Amino acid sequence: IKVADAENLPFPDNTFDLVYSWGVIHHSPDTIRAFEEILRVARPGGKIKIMIYNRKSLITFYLYIKHGLLEFKPFRRISDILYHHVESPGTKAYTISEVRNILEKYPVNIKKISAGLRKAELKWIAPKYIRVLFYIIGFFRGFDRSGYFLTMDLEKTGEFKKTSEDAG
Repeated sequence: IKVADAENLPFPDNTFDLVYSWGVIHHSPDTIRAFEEILRVARPGGKIKIMIYNRKSLITFYLYIKHGLLEFKPFRRISDILYHHVESPGTKAYTISEVRNILEKYPVNIKKISAGLRKAELKWIAPKYIRVLFYIIGFFRGFDRSGYFLTMDLEKTGEFKKTSEDAG
């Protein structure tokens, strides 16, 4: 086991058959750079599994109500709420369409992108009568897009190396 900077991994290009990042890179100051490092160290044909937060989840909607509307700040951005009120300062979240737009620039095959709602997520929202409202919202919005965890199952399809501009 090695502790390393996610934006500058200490491994050669094309090293790993599987690169797994569950709830890590959205805490990095430069999430895209951390993703590029994951891509760099995965070998062509290698699997990449990543989880980041979904900005259009029921949890982020709940956080908007709690830290936006109920604090009389209705124009407060979700990104600002997440940055200041989730786990660690600087936390970010992305939409499924943002992730797809980011991924199209890289040599990856998208096997699956999912943001399915998990039962446990509704338990994070209290009290119970509010959970019912969120369940109804999830039903109409689509449970498959309303979860907090946005997961990606990818396959690296070609070479990716740091350019001289990116090399630190």
